[in-house]
Parts: sequence; C-alpha cells; structure tokens
Amino acid sequence: DPISKRKIGEGTHENGLYMLNINEYALTAQINRECKLWHRRLGHPSRRVLNVLLPNLNYDSYVCETCKYAKMSRLPFHESLNNDMFPFDLVHTDVWGPAPVKSYSNFRYYLTFIDDFSKTTWIYLLKTKDEVFAKFLEFYKMVETQFATHIKCLRSDNGTEYKNQFFEQFKKESGMDHQFTCVDTPQQNWVAERKNRHLLETTRSLLFDMNVPKHFWSDAVLTACYTINRTPTRILAGKTPLEALMKKKFKVDHMRIFGCTVYVKSKAADKLSHKAKKCIFLGYSSTKKGFRCYDVTAKQIHISCDVVFDEKMSYFSHDARQGEDSSKHDIMVTPNSLSYNDFDITITHHCSDLEGREI
Repeated sequence: DPISKRKIGEGTHENGLYMLNINEYALTAQINRECKLWHRRLGHPSRRVLNVLLPNLNYDSYVCETCKYAKMSRLPFHESLNNDMFPFDLVHTDVWGPAPVKSYSNFRYYLTFIDDFSKTTWIYLLKTKDEVFAKFLEFYKMVETQFATHIKCLRSDNGTEYKNQFFEQFKKESGMDHQFTCVDTPQQNWVAERKNRHLLETTRSLLFDMNVPKHFWSDAVLTACYTINRTPTRILAGKTPLEALMKKKFKVDHMRIFGCTVYVKSKAADKLSHKAKKCIFLGYSSTKKGFRCYDVTAKQIHISCDVVFDEKMSYFSHDARQGEDSSKHDIMVTPNSLSYNDFDITITHHCSDLEGREI
C-alpha cells in the first residue's frame, strides 16, 4: 500500500507472467470495509481512538470524506519573513478591549502600532473605539515630524474602527496603502496579535508582582510597552526594538519595579512637617526625565526625579484583594489628554490628566 507502506500482496514470476494471490486482495478489501463500518458506528472517532479500541484493524490508508467536511481544521500558518528595508514601510495595528475592569482614568481599550522593521511599539489608551482614527492621525503626524518619513502601508483586521469612510478618505489623500486581513484569518495580522499577547502577559506580571489593583492596568500596559521596547529580542538578533529603530543603545539603569513604594520629595508646610510623600510608582514620564508616582492620599500624580524607591515593599498589602471596583479609591480624573516626550525618543502616549497634576 503506497500510503501505509504495508505489504498487502505478493506475487511470483512464472513463465513470463506475474501470479498474484487473489485471496490476499479480497482480505484487504474486507479490512477496509471493516474500518469504515466501525469508524461510522463509533461516531467518526480519530484514528488514534480506533487503534486503541480495535487494534487488529489498520486505519492508516482509510480516509473518511465525512470527517474532512465536519472536522476540517486550519493548516499550519507560515509566517512571512520581514522583507521591509526601512522603518514604517509597514505598520501593524490592532485594538485591544474592552478591558474587564475600567481603568481609574476611565479607559477600556488600547490601540497599538507596531513598526514591522524594528518591532517598536506605540500604545494609545482609548475610552471608546470611536477614537481610533483620531489617534491614528496623531501617530501618523508623529512619524512625519520625528522620523521625517511616511507610513507606506498600514495593516489591520476588518473591524469597523478601521473599515470606515475616514480611513478610506485618508488613504486616497495620502497615498498610504491599507491592507486588511482575510475574513476569520487573524493569523495574517500575527505581528499585532502576538504583540498584544506579549503586552498582556507583561501587564499581568507587573500587576500581580506587587498586588497592584486591576484598575491600574492602563499604567501597567504603558509600562509594559516601555520595557518591551527596551528589551533585546531574538527576532532582531539580540537588539532592542528602539536600538533597531534609532541605531543606538538605550539605557535601562533608571528602571524600577512597577507598583513599589516610592517616596517623593515635597515642599514642607513648615520645618517640622514631612519633607516627602509616600506614593505608588506607576511608570515613567514622557514629559520629563522623571518618574510617575501616585499619591493615594492627595489623589495626585507627581512627576519627579527626586525620589527614593523601596523596591522590596509593595504599596498594597499582599493580603488585600486585587480590587476591581475603582470607586473605592475615589480617584478624580479630568478628560484632558497629554502628549508625552519619551526619555530618549519621542513616543506619544495618551492618558487622562489627573486633577492637581504636578509637572
């Protein structure tokens, strides 16, 4: 048998003719009929199951057409190689959400842009999907200003946040190509899908490590993006995404444990008052070379470089439940958005401005 490689008959050469034993062929046909019969009786199980239940029958050469129609699964998806020669030749984008818990600043989604050349990632926090096109315009202008180039091709899924008149009109005016994935084929946008997985894995790790309440996920995902952009990756031959993009190395000695206790220098009311405030470390500022620290008592975000970290101590008790009800923390938020400048490179993030923010 050419499929199973099993010998099903044997003949002899006699007087210039090949003589075959017909009984052996009849037995093979009978075995195939038995295979089909029991396969159908047992509800079309797999070959592995049939081999366990009926080990005396050989199913290697049997193909069930019904199973092909009923159980056809996806074949392995072969990832395309990175053939883009320059940054922003191809940018992948995706929207994640809604989050199971609304952030303390009322965000439910985040929008990612990934440069295919360097794998550098940008994140924009969103309250609704209606903001996607506006954030894309901001990202497009940032690329023009900071990198003196244009996005040649944008690749996304078929979500209505991408397939609409705004993107269609922009594509016509700018000349940018907009590629969509095939229906029910998210693998074609595997770069964005995998990046979301990486971001969420890192975000969960940051939250769990210091028992930070879930409604701080927006700060955690921005910090996750910040760290991933500065982490070497095998796909870039050991370089970091920012190094591949900017052609220079970036320091990481300023990085600290997300959610740890931090003491921020403050102006004392008098000579006998406290000269520091106990806060939560929530990541890195892009408006200054400083750290974002949240004062729970005053409900303020402080951005400062005059800080002392206690990385062994979480601000939140490890016995406390990771809160999902942000109302318990009574955080005051204003709807203003901020455009940040990164430590070493201009990377735009957006989040609600907290009342009383010190900059």
